[in-house]
Amino acid sequence: MIRTGNGSIMDKASRIKDLLNAKACEGLLYSFWTHFPTVDLDAKSLAETSYSFYKELNLDFIKSMPNGMYSIMDWGCECDFSQIARGGIAKVIRAAVEKPEDWNKLQELDLEKGSLGRELFSLKLLLQYVHETTPVIATVFSPMTTAYKLSGGKVLEHLHTHPEYVLNGLRIITETTCRFAKRAVELGCAGIFFATQMCTEEMMTLAGYEEHCLPYDLSVLQAVRRDTWFNVAHLHGNRILFDAVTHYPVEGISWHVWETPPGVSEFLEKTNGKIIVGGFQRANISKKDLPAVIDDLDNMVRLTKGSRLILAPGCTVRHPCDRNFLKMIAAKIRARGHNLSA
Repeated sequence: MIRTGNGSIMDKASRIKDLLNAKACEGLLYSFWTHFPTVDLDAKSLAETSYSFYKELNLDFIKSMPNGMYSIMDWGCECDFSQIARGGIAKVIRAAVEKPEDWNKLQELDLEKGSLGRELFSLKLLLQYVHETTPVIATVFSPMTTAYKLSGGKVLEHLHTHPEYVLNGLRIITETTCRFAKRAVELGCAGIFFATQMCTEEMMTLAGYEEHCLPYDLSVLQAVRRDTWFNVAHLHGNRILFDAVTHYPVEGISWHVWETPPGVSEFLEKTNGKIIVGGFQRANISKKDLPAVIDDLDNMVRLTKGSRLILAPGCTVRHPCDRNFLKMIAAKIRARGHNLSA
């Protein structure tokens, strides 16, 4: 809860809804997210730690913070998480799909079991802690992102040699992803944080993305569209295929602002009212370079005038994540927002 200028109380969900509806929203909105190594392999610990992170930083919304491999583990992938605490990333050490015919072996997953069951139970607990006043959005990976991880990157090769096998696998992955996303929304999530690592020239051509990713992305987004009000698409990586996703049925788009096009002004012109969820370069946060972070803040406010903006990192803040530094950033945001409203 926050107190508005006239002394009334407004919950965080109402503030974001006002922002989405282009109504005056006092101050600036923000959120942060990171990973919690080892903690994120236990549903209750993850929910408790996520809630503590949210409370400590007074976030305006919570993006769920699962480990980055949760969507593939139930299909038989073996993963190594040991480098995350040192600032690295999780790695697949045994892929579930190695040969083209392995795509035909994928089967629908049980949402009550395994890593998917763990994530849904963790979301359920987190939503109970939050009591609906702050939006929670569930991290959901795009079907092709899951396929890429599931195959150790071989999906791109298999698309050229055995496309019919890959399409069979993508159908199963998409159906499972849709069911997972819908269940998260049924639990009480305001929407999903739809993350794709494939929407970049480094992965695919625009034509390839529109053929092999876009239909499956839209299937997931449309599956939850009617019952949600705050969905965010995250476009991970450099040289993103921005024009392919401007029409996605989401309220916000997250990308590595300042590190790759589009520029902020181009985004505002092309997206017909969508909001930016981002603006901070995560490297500046990791380096604890406060002057650089303040430059990002000032530039975002200058270009957006504080509207159509929720400040956030361009991507997950890697470990070691200094919460005291995040508190300093949050204080600067609140001060800047107060000056903006004055």
